[in-house]
Amino acid sequence: TKTKARVREPRARLSPEARRRQLLDVAAALLTERGAEHVQVTDLADVAGVTRPVVYRYFPTRAALIVAVVEDFEQMLEARYAAAFTRALPSSLEGIVRVFIVASCDAIDERGAGSWYLLDARTSDPEVGKVGEMFHVRLLAPWRARLSELSGASELEVDTVLRVVVASARAVLDRYIEGVLAREAAIELATFVTTALLEAFERRTQSNLAP
Repeated sequence: TKTKARVREPRARLSPEARRRQLLDVAAALLTERGAEHVQVTDLADVAGVTRPVVYRYFPTRAALIVAVVEDFEQMLEARYAAAFTRALPSSLEGIVRVFIVASCDAIDERGAGSWYLLDARTSDPEVGKVGEMFHVRLLAPWRARLSELSGASELEVDTVLRVVVASARAVLDRYIEGVLAREAAIELATFVTTALLEAFERRTQSNLAP
């Protein structure tokens, strides 16, 4: 289980790498449990059991802290996606989609849903929202170029379709995060919805390319 942000941890002498990792983990837990407005230097220092100067040593501004937390989640998500893609080949479209959905659930289980929510700027904090949107665009970029190449559709059309596909899958996984759907049920439904949308797009592009 993940460490709860609401418990103040005792101070300990950690290496710089370990201290930064600890602060990122606590900040991710704060983001998940209390929301973006509580990802503040003061809150982080209090919960992590360190002084504010210690936090500032690693994250000179709140914006730098938010970027670091979301970037940390993004890097883990990309690593899981890369491993999932390798495991999925060769496979059907549905098989490939499923391993990516599972990888997303694994990332959420490991780091919490806070950063996951921010990847499509779901926050009332404009500063945090800009960070989330920036990383969301970055995560979609490789998929946008590849799908445009395979389908022959314009990058604008592909970008729009990708956003619809991602939003649909996220809507299902939100039900898992909220505890409404069991993990396996959410994976199955998200896989079905995502596969159906991609197959429909494939049929449309093939029809447009037909002589």
